[in-house]
Parts: sequence; C-alpha cells; structure tokens
Amino acid sequence: MSLNCAGHLRAWLLEEVEGSLVDQPGHIVRWAEQLASSLWSELSVEEKHSEIGVFILVETHWSFTNDYQSEGWLLVHSGVPGKKGAGILVGIRSDLADRQDLKWHEVEPGRLLHVRCRIRKQQYDLLAVYQHALTRGDKEQQAETMKKCGSIWKKMDKTLSGFPFRSALVLAGDFNMVLSPLTDVSGKGIKLGSDLEWLRTERAEVMSILQARKLVALNTWGKPAITYHHPNGESQIDYIMTRRQTADLEARKCSPVKTPLAGWRSAGHLPVIASLKLNWKPWQQHLTGRSDSSAITPSLETIISEVAPDLQQFQQAVKHNLDEKPRKIAMPQPRVMDSEVEQIWSQSGAVLERALLQPSDLETQRRERKRAMRKLARQRRRDALKEMLGLIGQAQDAGNAHAQYQFIRKVCPKAFRRKICLKTESGGVMSNEAECDALAAYAKTLFDDKDFTPPELLPLPMEWFTSESWQAALGKLNVHKAVPKFSASVQCWKQHAHVLAPTLQRIAHSALCDGKPYVPDFWTRVQLAWLPKPGD
Repeated sequence: MSLNCAGHLRAWLLEEVEGSLVDQPGHIVRWAEQLASSLWSELSVEEKHSEIGVFILVETHWSFTNDYQSEGWLLVHSGVPGKKGAGILVGIRSDLADRQDLKWHEVEPGRLLHVRCRIRKQQYDLLAVYQHALTRGDKEQQAETMKKCGSIWKKMDKTLSGFPFRSALVLAGDFNMVLSPLTDVSGKGIKLGSDLEWLRTERAEVMSILQARKLVALNTWGKPAITYHHPNGESQIDYIMTRRQTADLEARKCSPVKTPLAGWRSAGHLPVIASLKLNWKPWQQHLTGRSDSSAITPSLETIISEVAPDLQQFQQAVKHNLDEKPRKIAMPQPRVMDSEVEQIWSQSGAVLERALLQPSDLETQRRERKRAMRKLARQRRRDALKEMLGLIGQAQDAGNAHAQYQFIRKVCPKAFRRKICLKTESGGVMSNEAECDALAAYAKTLFDDKDFTPPELLPLPMEWFTSESWQAALGKLNVHKAVPKFSASVQCWKQHAHVLAPTLQRIAHSALCDGKPYVPDFWTRVQLAWLPKPGD
C-alpha cells in the first residue's frame, strides 16, 4: 500500500518583542499517510517538535464528514459516504483559533475541502485538494479519470475566485500531476513529468488557473526535489501554494524534508515545509470586539432596594453578580507517549546506521518498528478505556448521574452534530456577521404576521405573585433547561430564590396587578437556537 498525501500548516504568527507586535514566520508541513492510531502517535510527537499550528491530511480512509475537537486540535474532516479511498482532514491548534470562527465547506466530498478560520487576527482560507490518481487502464478508463480530474480543477478554480483578498490563502494537497515552470507562478525547481499529450493539456489548464488567481507554488524555487518515491519511480506531485503577496523569499524556501514518521514504509510521500509570514493590516479589517457589560450593569443591591425595579436590569444584575460559569467535568487526557515514540525512533535509527544491512534485515526492522508502534497505540487506548470505566463507576457510586452520563458519552458517543455553515449564492462560506444577517432576515419572514391590537388586560390577584409563590415556582424549575444568553442559569435562580423573590414580587405587582396591567416588552423577547436537520 502506498502512502497518501496530506499537509500541515505551522504558524507562529504574532509575537510581542520590545512592546511591539512583529510578524513572525509560520510553517506549513504536508504529510501523506493512511490515518491510523499508531501513525497519529508519531504525528503528535513530530507536531510538537515542529511547533505545527495547522495541518492538512488527505486520504484518511474515513467516510464521515464533521468538525470536532480532540487533544488540543480543532479538526474538520470531509469523507465520501460508503467509500474508504479518499478523505481530507484539516486540523488547527485550538490555542491559535476560536472554534466559533471556524467555517468550512465541502466543495467535493473527500477531494476538495475549504476551511476558513481566524488565526489570532488574520483570516485564513485553507483549501485542501486530493486529485484523482491516474489509472493505467485502457483509453476509456483514462478518459473517465481525466473527466473526474477536470471537474476537480473547475471546482477548485471557482472556489479560489470567491476568496476575499483580505484573507491569507493557502492551497495545498496532492495534485497527482507535475507542474511546469511559469513566470511568477512556479520556478525551475521541478522534476519534469511525462510529455504525453493528454497530460500536457491538463498541465496547461492547471497552470492557467494558478496564473489567473496569482498563486505561487512555493516548493518549486529551489533545487528539484521529489515529493513521492516508489521502487518503480519518483515524482513531484505535492505542492503548497499561496498568493504572490505572501510568497516572499522565506516562503519560497519550501522543500521536502526527511522525518522518522512511518519509518516502516518503503515508499510514499515526503513532508514539505514552508514558512509563511502573517500579513495582518488592522486598518483594513473591521473586527467587532465584545462589549464589557459589567461597566453598564448596576449592582444587584441597588436594584433590590428600588421601589419599582426594571426587569431587564434585574436579570442582567443577577447574571453578572450571582451566576457562576458551569464547571465542565474534567475528562482524562490520553497518556503522553512522546518518550516511548522517540525511543522507538532512536532504536530504529541505530539499526539503520549499521553498515551494509541486507534488504531482508531492513524489511525485518521495518516490520518490528511497525509492530512496536501498533502495540504502543493499543496500550494507550486500553489504558484510556480502563480509566474512563473507572470514572463511570465512581460517578455511579457517588450518585452523580450528570458526570456518569458525560463519561459514558465519551465511551459510546452519539451521532455527530454538524455545525451550521451557511453559504452564499455562489457557494462560498459566509462570515459570522453574514450568517446573522441571513438568519435574521429568514426569521423575519418566518414569524411575520399582520398587525393586531392586543386586548386590554385585567388586573391579576396580588396573592398569586407573593414572595413565597415565587420561591415555590423557582424551586420547581429543571436545572438542565436552557436559558437565553442574557439570562442567568436556572441553577442560579433556584439557589438564590430567597434573595430574588421579593424583587420579582414587586415587578409582577407593578406590571400585572396594577389598575392598568401590561406585559413588559422584555418578556416578549426570545433567543432562537437554529438546529440543522439531518441531510440539510
């Protein structure tokens, strides 16, 4: 089985030096491999050594599609349902980006994935591509393959055309073709490929796309260096590209590197590393900051002492002064295996350095290394499962059903919950602001109705809203019920019912029990939670 293609983006981005922010180079590393737990163990160690910030991994052989978070990474995967031959995984280090800003779009499932994120304050558009491999069949099979390849190139071109210029663009993946030297697009550091007519036609089409989008293939400006090796041949088919504005001299030093990753393989793709400079211009981007509600929210003591307290200010004061952020249950982290992985690497390197090893000895060493890595990965999974089962038992003995359920979900997770990612009419990914505008416009049409005159209200008995009645009503609430973003949690209202009930009594008497009762406008406000339906 041959190695597959992938990629990693490493970004140091901004660093404060002598009180000022300066641009620091980042790195892109691309790697190809079937994603197994033993390889992930090695990959985690290599990422720490290389300080990788973002990676792209293609042909994972996974068929699901979703985004999730694991071991310090924000991950987005695109797969082909029912098929195991494709798959693209994009990972972003969770300390560099906010999951709320993560947007993604499957341009072609398992073949072309667009991920948009904001790393620190720079918007990034990451486009990962895995092109169909050429077949050695008859002319009909070749024509069918080229038709599929042409569809990928067209979709790639259309996607690139929709990216805003303010975004930092990275295009990386296994192109399964060899580029040709072209001014401002690719240099002479290319190991030229086949000169067949149908391959020349495809090459010319791709080069014209790159030239029109003003992209630069970074790993073509040094000495020709292969990215794929096999006993029957070698080629340069993996590329990292970015816009001309960010393709400086440092970025064009991009080249393949040797790594101990998956050392048991005798053929496959080499990692490619490049340095990218962050090019953030704050005067050209508008970022909406979060307002500090504590500066305008009056104290709870002040509102409680008022004769006619305002309901909205009362809710804000309760949330700000009494509500506590829910404590997330601490989940056990997988055992760190860096030392064990590095020890296997060291032992394998010592064997390879021995003089004049026979081919059979090399093959035996590769099998032993693969066996050792798989054994280490199995032990890690076994230890994690035992620890989780122990925590489930402890939560059950303590009567903590909530914690027990959370631990069980880790062992037996539910179906994937896909994040809402709205798209523009052209198929591009919307920004957070554009999504809010679109949902607001849709809600306006959904809930719009004819104006009507509400009937006059009759005063309600004051004994219905006594302090004791409020305490009893708050005590019956279910603590697991969701509340609007601007309100305190149900647990907070239940816990402090004896303090808050007298104020609620005065508000209710003033609004509902007076000679001219009315429903406060604040009571009519709701917060909509949009839930995607399966298949949408």
